[in-house]
Amino acid sequence: MDKKKHVTEILKRLRKEHAGTPQTALNFSTAFELLVATILSAQTTDVQVNKVTEKLFKKYRTIEDFANTAPDKLEKDVASVNFYRNKARNISNAAKMIIEQFGGKVPETMEELIERALEIPHVRSKQSRMASPRTHALYLADEFAAGPPEAFIDDHEFCHLHALPEGNLHLTLPSGVREHVIQKAWGEVHPSAAAGLLGSTLIMVYAPRNEDELAAVLAIVQASYRFARGTPE
Repeated sequence: MDKKKHVTEILKRLRKEHAGTPQTALNFSTAFELLVATILSAQTTDVQVNKVTEKLFKKYRTIEDFANTAPDKLEKDVASVNFYRNKARNISNAAKMIIEQFGGKVPETMEELIERALEIPHVRSKQSRMASPRTHALYLADEFAAGPPEAFIDDHEFCHLHALPEGNLHLTLPSGVREHVIQKAWGEVHPSAAAGLLGSTLIMVYAPRNEDELAAVLAIVQASYRFARGTPE
């Protein structure tokens, strides 16, 4: 598949309440503001991020404002968070990429995938500890994580979704489902799994580009969820 077509962003934690899914503590009013807050949140508390973004979002009101600001200037506005230089550069690059590749509009397909994944009972979202900053983990609370150890990437995390430029998902699947997904070209064996560094249940799934692909990828996420719950079909 064309990698450029897979470039997308993991942007949305639900603001609405529903069973088993907590409301995000990050403050935002647009999809891009959520992206910025999520970038800043790696290795930094949500409380501190909100203090920074309260001023930041008043100073930079559009995605173009962020794209047109040099990273070294942006650094000064986010200097109170950890790794602020890298984060300022990531925010600038993300803004430019969304403008150049998506016409300045935050892509909605992966956003919807996050929404619908969080509607699955007992699924929660947090920053993944097993991947780069801005990678969202889907995980289960202790009492619902009844699957075997190989159903989890880390602790009770069964899936994580990468931000730009990868835009793909890493998740665990039982053998039969995993082989079917790879055979149908929805994904491939994770390089770390192929090298024997991580479990053989871990695969990479390509990001959806349209509604049809969204439905297929969501079904794969649900299969991973059932594996983690200990109720695979």
